[in-house]
Amino acid sequence: MVAQLTAKTIDPNGQIFLGLEFAGKKVFIDAVDAGVWLIRTADYIPKNERWIHEPDEQKKLEEAMSWAVEHDVTSENTPEILNKLENEIENA
Repeated sequence: MVAQLTAKTIDPNGQIFLGLEFAGKKVFIDAVDAGVWLIRTADYIPKNERWIHEPDEQKKLEEAMSWAVEHDVTSENTPEILNKLENEIENA
């Protein structure tokens, strides 16, 4: 992308209109220096969900999903599966 310099005016309410293409987007605003801001679009991940984005956790989730696809849960094997999960949690 080519850098583009654009002049904007901050309105009396302290707002800057960046354009409709950014409407509803989340952004990070870095105060780089006095009067110098770097505005970047961003995605926010809640703190209690960050763990799921860690590579090790992603691998564990993929393995769990594969296992779940390969093993049907029925009323007959539910106790066995619950015991297996309980043991996995205790040994984690």
